[in-house]
Amino acid sequence: NQLADLQKHADLFSRKNIRLILVDLGEDAQKVGNFLARRGLSFDMILFDSDGAVANDYGVQGVPTYIFIGRNGVVKAVDHRLLRDYERILLGEE
Repeated sequence: NQLADLQKHADLFSRKNIRLILVDLGEDAQKVGNFLARRGLSFDMILFDSDGAVANDYGVQGVPTYIFIGRNGVVKAVDHRLLRDYERILLGEE
């Protein structure tokens, strides 16, 4: 499960000052909370894109979409699957 993999690395990212932000497209907070709770997952930051504005701004064509943004605000990678080397991308070890 891709979310479980991200959860597993959340502490490492936090120590490296990397923010993990989940954006939910079109669902309400209770539904998302129930989904995460059933899977034993918990994330610090979840944004709810109820009108699709964020998805539109980033050109999201389907879900899930993973967008990796560097400290300088530049998009480093975009994919519909969690890239195997996402740690390297996020930690800047390119």
